Parts: sequence; structure tokens; C-alpha cells
Amino acid sequence: KRAQEEADATVRAAEHAKLVADLASLTNEHQVVLESTSLQISEQKGQMESLQKEMDAVLARAEVAEASSGEVGLQFRTMHARIQQLEGELTVSEGRCKSGELQR
Repeated sequence: KRAQEEADATVRAAEHAKLVADLASLTNEHQVVLESTSLQISEQKGQMESLQKEMDAVLARAEVAEASSGEVGLQFRTMHARIQQLEGELTVSEGRCKSGELQR
């Protein structure tokens, strides 16, 4: 009976040792996964920061383009008003020419 108890104790000790080894292995795997995940998070954070910088640059260019577009629009409206003024003056001059007010 004593020999059986010792054999059972040896089996339990071996099972315990296997469980401890399995736990150590899982702990190591967990650490590797944590480090890998941490590295991936850092890389993704870097990519997100890079994308944010690109988006900020695009937004800045869009704001410049919008401001420039406003200036171009103002210049167009100014030139259009000047053309209309000149057309009006031309019409008046043509009218004078036809009525004989202006001579060459």
C-alpha cells in the first residue's frame, strides 16, 4: 500500500511539474504576444500620426486653394464689371459716332 501511495505521489508530482511547465510556456507565449501587440500598436500609432499629418497638409492646401479661389473670383467679378463699363462706354461712343458728335 505504501508503494502505491508513493507511486501516486510521484505521478501527481509529475503532473504538477507538467502543469508548472505548461504555465511557464503559456506565460512566455503570452509575453511574446504582448510584445508583438505592443509593437503593432506602436506601428499603427505611427501610421495614424503620419496620416494625420498628411490630412492636415491636404486641409491646409484646400484652405489655400479656397482663399485663392475667392481672390480669383473677386478678380473675375472686378474684370467683368470693368468689361461691362467699357461696353457701356463703347455703346455711348458708337451712338455719338452715328449721330455725328464725334469726328475722325
